[in-house]
Amino acid sequence: MGIEMRGSCRRGGTVVSISVLLVTALAHAQVQSAGGQRRGSETLRDSKPTHQFAPVDPHWVKREEYLARRGPEAFSPVPAPPRGSRNGLVRQVTYYGRGQTGSPTSYLKLLRYDDAGRLMKEVDQTPNDRFERDLYPEGSVANNLHWRKGRGMVAGFSHDRAGRVTARLENGSGDVTTWVYGPDDYTRGSLEGGSYLLTRVYARRTLISETFWLPSGDSLRRTKAEERLTLASHREFWTAPEQGGAYGQVWPGQPQAQTGIEAASDGPGPRSDAIHQRLLASEFVHRDPSPGRAAAEISERAADYRSRRDEFLRKYTAYFHAVGRDNLTVMADPDADFVALATREFQRELARDQDDRDRRELIRGYSDSLLGDAHPGVRQRAISALANMNTGSAEPNLEQMLGDKDAHIRGDAIRMLVYAHAVQALPAIRLLLNDPDEHVRKEAREALNSLSSPLKP
Repeated sequence: MGIEMRGSCRRGGTVVSISVLLVTALAHAQVQSAGGQRRGSETLRDSKPTHQFAPVDPHWVKREEYLARRGPEAFSPVPAPPRGSRNGLVRQVTYYGRGQTGSPTSYLKLLRYDDAGRLMKEVDQTPNDRFERDLYPEGSVANNLHWRKGRGMVAGFSHDRAGRVTARLENGSGDVTTWVYGPDDYTRGSLEGGSYLLTRVYARRTLISETFWLPSGDSLRRTKAEERLTLASHREFWTAPEQGGAYGQVWPGQPQAQTGIEAASDGPGPRSDAIHQRLLASEFVHRDPSPGRAAAEISERAADYRSRRDEFLRKYTAYFHAVGRDNLTVMADPDADFVALATREFQRELARDQDDRDRRELIRGYSDSLLGDAHPGVRQRAISALANMNTGSAEPNLEQMLGDKDAHIRGDAIRMLVYAHAVQALPAIRLLLNDPDEHVRKEAREALNSLSSPLKP
């Protein structure tokens, strides 16, 4: 996931790579680290930070690069832009110790700046600890985090723009919000023992993924398009797309960068069972099955995935109970429809936001992520979820779907607008009386009759 710092710790015979997104930040390019630290300390008075971020030492080795946003959760390095043309790019400055020959040694500090030159992320690295904080554009601290070698994330605080603590992590237990790109792109996480139990990633304040974690390294990640089940305990990696059948791979078949887990060469082998043997056969033996056998294999893989998923969820529920975090089971439902979940989150954000410009940006982000998805099935589920919100703020989103390229979705949008009794959509629905699809024309005629009639009490 983008630009990462990697470390590792051993869990259950498996080496787990700790990948931490070093995501960006904003503050004036001229402002030195010590100046940023003074501003932050004033805002953090209620959360009692113990680490004082170090100023840059002129003897350190400095490395500078520019990063461009790639997708909802990643950065990639790009060539340095011409002076005055940094629109959309972030500048990352990394500092290293200097060896006797002048070459860089250990990594010590990282600073990131937005395209306006404002500092938004600062990281201090020591042999045993990493301290990190993000800053709002105006300079106040958004979060302050502490990782300890061998223990994971041990302490942290998240703040709103007024400096109030909104999430707290103590002794590795609690909740915290970290940034991906900035205030509108972030991860909300719940931790126990320094490790995540649940993470939800937001892009433009719209939920795009959630991941359920076990200390063993096992995890289940859900998005609008698929589920990914990583099983360190079996050394397997499964994908269940919304469109198509589930399939699995065995170590080292899965891309390490996607799972964050490496197989330990000296660790115990996977527990051998019928599912693992079938995966080994399909991974390493090429075969061209008959149509009947292909259908049987698809059904077999689906049953295998359900079995592995059910096993993971049993462990996950038991772990929740064991660590006393049963409160999370209310919000952590791996079987809930992901699009409906993202829509409910969107509704809550919309209700909290009083600024018209911010509301428009939130609606645009939701529309681009779900209503603009390439898969018709995702768009249909988003339309249905919006209609069930029972709020007039959803109607403009539904109305825009009257122009969808898929006739079924245009028809669904008409029905949902009727359900919401969106009389202001009548002019747009009237245009669909000439739609090339007969089904859409029929829905439009019925909608005009229904919306033109008085709403019955």
